[in-house]
Amino acid sequence: MKKNRWLIAVISLIAVSLLAIGGTIFYGTAIMPGQRVAADKKACDTFALGLVTARTQAVQLLEKNPPESDANVAQAYLDAIDKAIDQAFTEAASKSDVANALAQLGLARISYDATQGFAAITTLENSYDPLKTACEPFKPTESPTAGN
Repeated sequence: MKKNRWLIAVISLIAVSLLAIGGTIFYGTAIMPGQRVAADKKACDTFALGLVTARTQAVQLLEKNPPESDANVAQAYLDAIDKAIDQAFTEAASKSDVANALAQLGLARISYDATQGFAAITTLENSYDPLKTACEPFKPTESPTAGN
């Protein structure tokens, strides 16, 4: 009878171990990739919204009467884009192409300040290409139309 108990215990441990390994493999191959894609999509959407906000703030300051100085416009833009980069980076999946592009953009952003005026904005706008490339798979290919 004692031999059967040991046999049952060993078989139970093996079965539990196999289920744990199988569950881990399933999570890593079926669930986690979807979560990473969703996180990167959310990060791209967050950055796109932040970029629109930064541009809108800059335009609003330029349209004031009298218009704000170049340095004030650049500061408002850079503050808004800093916030967008930070939020998007925290939402992106770690070590993904989107996270890497956001990190590169954050490092590029450090090189510019408001005293450079519109040159800072223009140069930073020109450095968005790696992020645009990383976010390309998450863009809708066609916009929905009425009746669809």
